[in-house]
Amino acid sequence: MLNIFWGEKKPDKQLSKIWKVMQPFLFGTIGAAIKVSEIDYDVIPKALAILSVGMVFRLTVTYF
Repeated sequence: MLNIFWGEKKPDKQLSKIWKVMQPFLFGTIGAAIKVSEIDYDVIPKALAILSVGMVFRLTVTYF
């Protein structure tokens, strides 16, 4: 929708400045929401497997 609105006149510099300010807040709130003491230990291997498969897929698609 914004591509239709802005077209080729996208405000890259302004968006870059906004992202630099908002990025720490975004990742900080996500990190603060994770309670390590409440994570089931059975979930950790599954989560690592899912992340690994996703990374391999992304690298394969990106470079080949």
